[in-house]
Amino acid sequence: MSVPRLAVRLFALAVALVVMWQLISWTEPVAAFAVLERFTPNLVWRVNTARPLVALSFDDGPDPEYTPKVLAILARHAAHATFFVIGERAMRYPELIGRIGLKGTRSAITTS
Repeated sequence: MSVPRLAVRLFALAVALVVMWQLISWTEPVAAFAVLERFTPNLVWRVNTARPLVALSFDDGPDPEYTPKVLAILARHAAHATFFVIGERAMRYPELIGRIGLKGTRSAITTS
């Protein structure tokens, strides 16, 4: 096989692998979770439940403009969420951390 022909085949293989990876990562097939769970037993990837359930999480807050709006929307729909907050921002906006806890949601510090 000539070098240009080999290069074309290798390029086609690379393109096919990228396309397959994109399809897997965009569609998140159930089979992928089984593989992930096997190789990462200390992580929770999914929870079996008979009820329809969505887990909401918000990162890098609290934000004085958006956190109250998000809390209002959650309260309006009787929904709960987890807020992963940055430690420095939590210290800067302790009243927002208090409001997060009062609304039945949870918070966790992600950095100091």
